[in-house]
Amino acid sequence: MIHFIVFSRNRPIQLHGLLTSLSNNLHGDASVDVLVLSDPEYVEAYNQIQRDFDSVRFFAQSTSFSEDMQRLTSIPCDYVCFLCDDVLFQRRLDMDDVETMMSDERIVSVSFRLGRHVTHGMFWNQQPQPPFEQVGEFLVWDTNVATGDWNYVFDVLGSIYRFDFVQKMQPHLLNAQNPSQYEDAGSRAWWLVTKQHHYACWAESRTTVPTPNVVQTEFGNGYVGQGELDAEFLLQCWKHNLRMDTERFNRLYETWRISDFHLMRI
Repeated sequence: MIHFIVFSRNRPIQLHGLLTSLSNNLHGDASVDVLVLSDPEYVEAYNQIQRDFDSVRFFAQSTSFSEDMQRLTSIPCDYVCFLCDDVLFQRRLDMDDVETMMSDERIVSVSFRLGRHVTHGMFWNQQPQPPFEQVGEFLVWDTNVATGDWNYVFDVLGSIYRFDFVQKMQPHLLNAQNPSQYEDAGSRAWWLVTKQHHYACWAESRTTVPTPNVVQTEFGNGYVGQGELDAEFLLQCWKHNLRMDTERFNRLYETWRISDFHLMRI
């Protein structure tokens, strides 16, 4: 079973899109926990999502993010996947396929967001692809000869890790106080806890990340598009019964971080 741990902060409309698209595309056993940090005006929207997705567990982020993560990552499972609330699932995610790939002892992780069509990074910088080994519908490569996203193994945007790998990572993540710091620390330390340096993905990515706004200020990632759709504006969209039109994100993008943001009225 895979355990999805989702981080959400003041973005109910995006979280609803994530959970809808995951429900529509996941085939196999999974549990989903959402760690929420929200201002008071967003609480009712999150409460509505809890009612809509009653199999998903919601936890309010405490004053100790580190303790929250130690509790969540200690829940027994086969695999763990960290997600931010702006991730959208585009295509079928079959856990039998994941099991097959993770049985390859060379592989440390399988990415949802990468694919053969992904030629540019998060800032639309061109990223050379490493030499691929085709294994069925998957691509496998050695991170030692890869650059950019192709050797960025630890993320909170949809990569699958074995449970024991995540346990070994915890001492290196104790100082993280938010998801951004968690990813940053993990991206620097993952190679210290494993001899597995091969990464894998589907030839066609399983996810994309529409980014009309950002809710963290530590890293200058910025939004994508001609103008920012801030969290307050999207909360008003939510209150006027607009939701993400997840079916309209099914194209193959050149980058995993995109400007498209499709809404529909329910």
